Amino acid sequence: MSIYRNTIFKIVQWLIAILVVGSLTAGCEPTEPAQTSTPTQTNTPTQTATPTIPAATATMTPTPTLPPPALPTATATQPPSACSGLAGYLEVAVLVGPADVAGLTPDAVGQIPFAASGSGPYPISGSGSINYEDTLIKEWGTYAVTLNMAGTITGSCSGPAGAEQLHLDVELSGDQLVVVTSEGFNAEYPWSGTHQFALDFPLMDGATVQGEGWAFTLHITAG
Repeated sequence: MSIYRNTIFKIVQWLIAILVVGSLTAGCEPTEPAQTSTPTQTNTPTQTATPTIPAATATMTPTPTLPPPALPTATATQPPSACSGLAGYLEVAVLVGPADVAGLTPDAVGQIPFAASGSGPYPISGSGSINYEDTLIKEWGTYAVTLNMAGTITGSCSGPAGAEQLHLDVELSGDQLVVVTSEGFNAEYPWSGTHQFALDFPLMDGATVQGEGWAFTLHITAG
């Protein structure tokens, strides 16, 4: 009876030991960690703004219109020059020294006609004379002065229409004589010489150029 009890007791111990070892073994088995689902980052492609290209618009290029053919232009006619057919004279006044000091008429006055010819610049030519005579009569006697001069003109007429000018060279040459007569006395004082003048006139009637002892006035008779 005691042997039976001992046997049962040993079996019970053996079962307990198996259970203990089994539980220990089960406790030593590695436990797989629970898999935690990690959210996968999805790379979303960055949207790049695409420039909007406007639709090409067809531009209509107008066909060039040819200008009408040029009509022949009438050539402008130059107004005639006032120098063409010009004619006139220079009125000349020259101081006569011996007459002036004696109280006689001081100036010898004459005219030199001229005319234009040809075409521009229109040549000018002319000639004339200046004659002077005056006498002082006193109780003691007489004092007489004479002057005879020839005048020539050369030059030209030129310039745009409405602004023509005369360019003249005038030469005066001649003789002067002073005669003094008194009771029992008679004396003569001759002189001869040449004067030259370069004159510019606007083409205007009455235009005057003057200097010391002389003056020239333009008179236009044609043109």
